[in-house]
Amino acid sequence: MNPGSTAGTTHLFVYGSLMAGQDANALLAGMAAARRVGPGWFPGMMVDLGDYPGAFFDSSASTRVQGELWEVEESPAVFRALDEYEEEGRLFVRRRIQVYSAGSVLDAWTYLLRDQPPGRHRVPGGDWREHRA
Repeated sequence: MNPGSTAGTTHLFVYGSLMAGQDANALLAGMAAARRVGPGWFPGMMVDLGDYPGAFFDSSASTRVQGELWEVEESPAVFRALDEYEEEGRLFVRRRIQVYSAGSVLDAWTYLLRDQPPGRHRVPGGDWREHRA
């Protein structure tokens, strides 16, 4: 079980279309045991892919990827739905990383880019909402 989560749940970090107020949040919010924990970040880089962002984790990076930490049911059905939405294995891969939230460091699942798509630009500040405003 994921440290800091309750029995049968795990943490998920989202930084784009699945965040509260974004286009696909209803998918995440409607999942079993889904609960927004709060804001968070991880060291890395965010790139603009058009309608949504992608990110790379880099523990030595001086830049951050800003987003939200959620708690979801730790079940194959939940991750099947998320993997399908994120097209896991094509553009994105699901990985467990360390996320900083409210002064704590937690293990969380997230979807990271497999490779840098050509011609895509870095999102300054690593904040998708701010970038899209």
